[in-house]
Order: sequence, then structure tokens, then C-alpha cells
Amino acid sequence: MHAKVTWHKGLTFTGEADTGFSVPLGADLSVGGENDGFRPMELIATGLAGCTAMDTISILQKKRQDVTAFEVEVLADRAENHPRVFTHIRIEYNITGNAIDEEAVRRAIQLSAERYCPAQGMLSKVAPIDLVYYINEADDQRDTSQGAALTRYATRHLVRAKVQYEPVQGLPETKIQPPRARPHRFQPHWRAFPRGCGGKRYRPSQPPGESNCGYSLWRYCRRR
Repeated sequence: MHAKVTWHKGLTFTGEADTGFSVPLGADLSVGGENDGFRPMELIATGLAGCTAMDTISILQKKRQDVTAFEVEVLADRAENHPRVFTHIRIEYNITGNAIDEEAVRRAIQLSAERYCPAQGMLSKVAPIDLVYYINEADDQRDTSQGAALTRYATRHLVRAKVQYEPVQGLPETKIQPPRARPHRFQPHWRAFPRGCGGKRYRPSQPPGESNCGYSLWRYCRRR
């Protein structure tokens, strides 16, 4: 990957990368800038949001979820002294659709956080990251009143966090269930046995060997 910035004047730059697109970079008036572009740290937060958003929506589409609207917000706290690094990050996934499966949403966010998103994999090593999601029905009208905002806060679910939030009273705490254990790699299906083996089923505790008919169970399982 190759990226560069080109200086124009003052603290005004233009950033470019391998894809050929450009983005303006600027600084605040208080530090001598002209407030005419993204702040560099804002681009890092935007890249984190875009990275996990692309993973999540791709997985949800593969799971055939009817998503009509999707937003990802990154709320980052920064240190008071220089260098003002991120000290805590909160990612909120706002998903709107028809009959969205909550378990599919949780699994998509988990896969993005633990396997696919490189930005989240890097930043999670330097700052704790909270993952929160909202699921809204497409038929419901979004109410921006204070009461509706409190209701949405009470119905949020914590996916994974290094800093646990206090659970809301009256709501059960949700946790990610560990994945089910896969079968033993040498355990074939009962139909994999060739005729003449006596119908004896393979025991996972027994090392793979020869059946009664002289056929290698391991090789037969691998050939299926």
C-alpha cells in the first residue's frame, strides 16, 4: 500500500493512495489551519468505521438478511496531553431492515472484529473497543424525541467490550455464545464405511486405522 499527502499552503494538504482517489486534509483555526479538510485522526476513525462496516454488511448479505439501511458510528476518546492518542473507542452499528436475525448480526460483528477487519485488529491492541448494535424495523418511524432516545439506549446490546458497561435495570444481559465444537477430523459419517467392514462404527478416541475389510477409514473419509 502506498499513500502520500501534497502540501498546498499553511496546513492544507491533499491525500492520495493507490486507488487514485483524493481527500482534503486540514487543521483547526486554533492551530493555524483554515478548517478546510479532514483531520488526520478523523481519517483514522473513518477508516475504522468503513473497514468494519464493509465486513458486517457483506456477511449480513451472505446470510440473506433484508437490510434497508445501515450506519456505523465511531466514538473515540483522546488523551488530553500530546500525543493525543485514542484511549477508548466505541463502535455503534445501526441496522434497519425487515425481520433481521439478531444472532446473524452478532455473528457478523464478531467475525469483523476478530477475523476480517485489519483496522480494528490494530487499534484494539492500543485502546479498548466497545461494540454496540441497534436493530430497527424498517416499518418503524424513527422518533428523535428524548423519550425515544432513552428507549433506544435501554435496548442496546453489548457485543464485546474490555470495559463493561453497567446493565440496564429490567433487561437481561446478552452474551455471545461460544461456537459449537467441530467433530473430530478423523470421524467419518456412518455411510462412509464400505461394505464388508462389519458395520462397526468408528470411535474418535481410536486412532485411524484399517477396517475389517482392509480399507483405510481415514483415506476413505478424505476421498468423500
